[in-house]
Amino acid sequence: MKLLFLAAFVSAQDHDSEAMAFCNNYCQDKVDMHYPDTGYCLNGTYFNPKDCTSYFRCWDRGLTGDKLFCPPGLVWNDEYKICDWPYNLQTHEECYEPLK
Repeated sequence: MKLLFLAAFVSAQDHDSEAMAFCNNYCQDKVDMHYPDTGYCLNGTYFNPKDCTSYFRCWDRGLTGDKLFCPPGLVWNDEYKICDWPYNLQTHEECYEPLK
């Protein structure tokens, strides 16, 4: 039996440009959120300051970033790092909406 292995190579150009810019720049002036040698965001998940329904995942020491989207009707809850109902956010958060 022959086994066939396929390797997929992903380059920076295959990633969302907005996410790449975020991961490379957003954390530079944030204490304990960046790698000291590059200023890039630490590996992790971050809110999108421009869109409540999406979030960024930074990886490879912040060199690479991807933009992900919440399902319809949900927003990013940065406290719990999940997509959540808008009424579950803290009332002072921009994306908060009271339960109707």
